[in-house]
Amino acid sequence: MPDSGNPKSGNWWLTHVLAPIFVLLLVGIFTAWLTNTGPFEPKAEISYKIETPLKILDEYAIHETNIKINNSSISQLYAQPVCIWNSGKKSIKDLDISYSFNKEYLDKDFSILDVIHNTSPQTGFGHINTIDGTNNSREITYSILNKKDHFTILFLINRLYSIDVNSRTPDLPAIPVTGADPCNCES
Repeated sequence: MPDSGNPKSGNWWLTHVLAPIFVLLLVGIFTAWLTNTGPFEPKAEISYKIETPLKILDEYAIHETNIKINNSSISQLYAQPVCIWNSGKKSIKDLDISYSFNKEYLDKDFSILDVIHNTSPQTGFGHINTIDGTNNSREITYSILNKKDHFTILFLINRLYSIDVNSRTPDLPAIPVTGADPCNCES
């Protein structure tokens, strides 16, 4: 009968060295799989807050002065800020967001005059690409939004209407937030 307690025995190496190494290897592979997939995978998530619009100019302030922005005569000017941030646990690549002003109530003269981004971090944020736009909407792709990155997008508009924010990235809904936000737009 072989002696399993003797280091010179073939069974000793199998039971005391190779078996524990094999078990540790399996546990390591299983742990790595669980943390990168399944229930423990870091979640991707974006949140947004539609801030209070700011009145910059109205028809009573300018009287009969002719003001033009991008070759459009305006009598009113509003800034509509929207704060968006990565509220998840991992970076998001190719984030595609659609911004649209409620077209059910829009008058024919409504126009998005300009779109301005204020990003954090200010450098190294990633490329911002406007894919499509109409007079009442913009679809914008952000190449990467790292954990804790955030930005405020500011729409300069000539009429005041409500805005909708939607993620067009598969399996990544945009979550509306009413409380504090990392952009500090209200402060």
